[in-house]
Amino acid sequence: MCPPVKGDSDFLIRSRRLNCDTEIVENHLQAKVQLLLDDLWTCFHELDQFNTGFVSKEEFKDILTDLCVALNDQACEMITSKFDHGQNRISYVEFLQPFEDRRKSFKLDNLKNQKQLQPELAAYSESMHKGLSTITVKLRRKLAGNWKTLD
Repeated sequence: MCPPVKGDSDFLIRSRRLNCDTEIVENHLQAKVQLLLDDLWTCFHELDQFNTGFVSKEEFKDILTDLCVALNDQACEMITSKFDHGQNRISYVEFLQPFEDRRKSFKLDNLKNQKQLQPELAAYSESMHKGLSTITVKLRRKLAGNWKTLD
């Protein structure tokens, strides 16, 4: 599909469709990066032998197209230009850092929620323990009666 050109009769329709397609591809790429974040870190570290935080533009594009086959050259070029530091160097750290930050904040939120639930669970388990011990005492009293041996 070619981008709309000024003067096209269906400029608005094609523009909306193109933007919608771009959003779908962008969301797909973001989901894949979130899902495969650890694998991406490993892959980039293997390519970056000196731990500089940079890979070549071609390596970066190859990884992006492996992640999202629907990513066209224009979108790929747009993404690489955001993280380009000149001299054919793309910062994969800047690319992955927002996803890593999001993951850390999600984990912290889960920890906070667990800490808030712990007092409630402790009170619940304490009341359950009292209830169980009461039942156990009653059963022991009933069973403590005269036992008859079976011959």
